[in-house]
Amino acid sequence: MKLQQKLIGVGCVSAVLIGGYFWIDRNFHNVTTANYEFKRMHVAPGTLKSVSAVDTKTPVGDSVRTYTVCFTIDSFSDVPRDLQSEYAQAERTRIANDGPRCLRVRNQRSIEGTPEEAVQVYYLLYGHGAITVERLRIRSQELNAM
Repeated sequence: MKLQQKLIGVGCVSAVLIGGYFWIDRNFHNVTTANYEFKRMHVAPGTLKSVSAVDTKTPVGDSVRTYTVCFTIDSFSDVPRDLQSEYAQAERTRIANDGPRCLRVRNQRSIEGTPEEAVQVYYLLYGHGAITVERLRIRSQELNAM
């Protein structure tokens, strides 16, 4: 009887340890996967709203053309499903308060694109619905944020 009780005890302890290992492994995997989402570049479809150019003088006296490219983000389908609604709602609120997003671009001769044209938006997640747009692609033209 004593041997049987010891075997049952060892079996229970082993089951708890193995179960604990798998629980810790699953949680660690979920945390590292979520962390990866905040480090990788996301891509979303967008719509171009406007392009405007301004010539400014540098301290040296050179003239530099700076463009302001305004756009909206149409979908957050590249974001994990559990975060999509948070980012979409934050973007709707931001547009209602501030209008479309605008990106300042320098060192371009001209910018192709007409209002309501499709663009690709490259952005990083910052949590709680906040993003930062790194660049746009209009047709084949890459526009990097200043």
